[in-house]
This record gives sequence, structure tokens and C-alpha cells, in this order.
Amino acid sequence: MHYKRWQKSGDPLVLKRTHFRDLTGERFGRLSVTRRDFSEKVTRRTMWRCQCDCGNQSVVESSNLQLGRVRSCGCLLRELEARGGGALKHGATRCREKGTRPLPEYRTWIAIIARCENPKNKRWANYGSRGITVCARWRHSFPNFFKDMGRRPTAKHSIERKNNDGNYAPKNCIWATATQQANNRRPRGPNKRTMPWTPSFAGGSH
Repeated sequence: MHYKRWQKSGDPLVLKRTHFRDLTGERFGRLSVTRRDFSEKVTRRTMWRCQCDCGNQSVVESSNLQLGRVRSCGCLLRELEARGGGALKHGATRCREKGTRPLPEYRTWIAIIARCENPKNKRWANYGSRGITVCARWRHSFPNFFKDMGRRPTAKHSIERKNNDGNYAPKNCIWATATQQANNRRPRGPNKRTMPWTPSFAGGSH
């Protein structure tokens, strides 16, 4: 958004967006938002102080909460690491710790949970509101998700459900390119049924 479209708040060092959303009192994963945080002299980022279920407090950027990128103070990642799993031992869940970034597979795992469980997620209408869920095997275990899905073949691949009316589960998900996903896209409009998935869609060893 252009600088001129930002409005000044009471503090001249803090700017806020025209369409400001107060997250106070809302819950995101294990985090409960307690108040707006002004400890950092930021200009275009809205920060929130959150109370985690484990008792710790943390300051999280607004977009990270609303998009499901951050769901705890860090305790969730530590618990996942404690459970083991090759991906975790090799830093798959390192969310910006010491300048690193999480694996794309981990970001995918976080994203599918958010779109299926968070009504405020921008993709909720096409997933959670339609009854799409994440299977129990994946919901609380990134190691299981990583074991079943493996590494995505290329940066052009993302997760795809073979049956668009089905859930996120091992037998219904593959890595696919945008072109492959377009062939399996959910029809728009009345009196249309989802086209069945065919083996040729998967391609390669998937």
C-alpha cells in the first residue's frame, strides 16, 4: 500500500492502515491476543502482545497471526522437535530462528490447517466453510505430514487434493503444478459436479 494511504494515529511514530482490525481478545492457535504492542518503533507493521497457553508471552505481527503462520510462542515447535522425525531434526520447523526459514513443506502444513480451521483466513470460504478438514494423522504432527508427502519435487509444485470435495489426507493429496491443478479445479456454478481424478494427473512417481 502506498505511504499516503496510511493514516497517522495518536502516536506520531506509529502509522496504521485505513482498514484497521482490532485483534484484542481473539485467539490464534495457542495464542490469545491481549493488547496492541508499541514497544517497537515500526511504521507499517501492526504488532500484538499475545499470551500463550504455556504461560509465555510473545509479540507477533498481525499478518502472521491472521494467516496462521504463528500459532504459539515457540512451544509448539519445541514439542514437535521433541517427538523426533527426520525433517524436524534437520531444522524443518525453524521458523525464522537465527535468520533461517522453515521448509516449504512446513509452511504448506501450517497453511492447510489455517485455511481449514480459521474462519478469518482469506481462503476459509473454499475450505473450512465447505467442511474440508485436515486428517487426524496430519493435524497435530508435521513429521507424519512430511513422511507421507515427502519433499515437493520443485518450487512450482504445491499440495493438491485429488478429490476437491475430500479432506487433506495421505490418500487424497499429492504435489502438483499449477497446470495439473487447473485440470482438477472445482467447477463454478450450478448443476456442475467435480470431475473425477485420473492417474495421468499425478505424473511421475506421485
